[in-house]
Amino acid sequence: MIRVAAGRPRWWQSIAFRLSVAVALAGVAITVLSATIQIRIDARSGRDRLEETLARFDETFVPAISRSVFDFDLVQTRILLQSITMAPDVVDAQVEERRGTDYVLLIQESDATAERPKTTTFPLVVTDESGEDRVIGRLTVTADLAMLHRAVVDRIVPTAATSAAVVAGVSLLILVLVQTMVVRHLRTISRFVDALTLPQLDRRELRLGHRVHVFGSRDELDRIATVINEMTRRLDAAYGEVETMRSTLASSLDQKETLLRELYHRTKNNMQVVSSMLALQAAEYPDDSSIRDLVSATRDRIHAMALVHQKLYQAQDLSRVDMSEYLTSLVDHIVHTRSNARPHVSVACDVASYALALDMAMPCGMIVNELVTNSFKHAFPGGRPGAIRVEFRREDEERFRLSVSDNGVGAGPGVDPASATSMGLTSVRSIGTDQLDGTVSFHHTDGFECTVVFPEQARH
Repeated sequence: MIRVAAGRPRWWQSIAFRLSVAVALAGVAITVLSATIQIRIDARSGRDRLEETLARFDETFVPAISRSVFDFDLVQTRILLQSITMAPDVVDAQVEERRGTDYVLLIQESDATAERPKTTTFPLVVTDESGEDRVIGRLTVTADLAMLHRAVVDRIVPTAATSAAVVAGVSLLILVLVQTMVVRHLRTISRFVDALTLPQLDRRELRLGHRVHVFGSRDELDRIATVINEMTRRLDAAYGEVETMRSTLASSLDQKETLLRELYHRTKNNMQVVSSMLALQAAEYPDDSSIRDLVSATRDRIHAMALVHQKLYQAQDLSRVDMSEYLTSLVDHIVHTRSNARPHVSVACDVASYALALDMAMPCGMIVNELVTNSFKHAFPGGRPGAIRVEFRREDEERFRLSVSDNGVGAGPGVDPASATSMGLTSVRSIGTDQLDGTVSFHHTDGFECTVVFPEQARH
């Protein structure tokens, strides 16, 4: 079954909300930027107008004030100063009379205290009877730039508020439109895909319901619905083909496993037949111990190979052998066949449970068979008691270690197992180096021990 792990998103995770928030943030940023720019422009324009007003004072009020001061007409001078303070952003005007090198306040008209004063001074000049210009005082006009800026802000705030309201309205409209035209159909698509199950892919069809096409043509959502419907039909057809192939492969695999188990079983039975025939053949020579020993050794070797096939057809995995079960069963068989001749010899197995491939497990069994049999035959002469030990474990991450040891009489003086020509030790060396691609070592100073260290996978 196809399942899409997608729950319904929270309202703040929806596309419509995110888009409307993005539009609102963009609108607020644009509004703030435009308001800031407009404030700077209006402030600059207001300062320019103030400069022009002050410049006109030099042409209009300064000559009249100079004449009234010269005539000492203080009433007329005060009236003129009051007229000056009535100008926009002007908060203070004062006239100072010149007396020598100093100036003394004569009249002052103040409307308010300036927060950010801008002061401009005009000299009061009159022409005396000799036609020379003479400075009789000065006019100081103070304007408040803070009033200018407040006036600008007072004009901009309503405009910015209107813009913010428009942005909020547009964002809400976008939220509603996207929710209606896009998000609800995407949720329909999500629910449809989430409810899909493989056996019924072609039994359902995605329908987006009533939609308004402004320009009379199919849009992206319609195309998505068409593609999904086509995809479900193709997936259903492909699923049918896959199911047919899976059924065929499963049937073929079952047949092959059955045939392989039967092959292992027949191989094991055939080896037992061969072993039985050898036993019957040896019975014809009851007085020839060499023939009986030769047949017995051969039968043990055949059993070691047959036991691998028995373990394979009994196991779930037909390609690998559990070494713990295999070697333990093999040693038990050897002990059972030799216990009458050596009742005082005990055998211990310390075999880790690792699974090896057939081409690695069988050589290990052959080596154990040769060495355990050799210990039973030669290590404990004259009914001497003793012990035989079989170990199998990991040497490291890439290699295994197989060893067979006993506490018997050892190989004897002057005998080197590494170069001995007997069939058993020659087979052990050959199997360990050629088939297992490992190293074979012998220790025979106190008893006898043979160790084979080999890789998990041989290179040959």
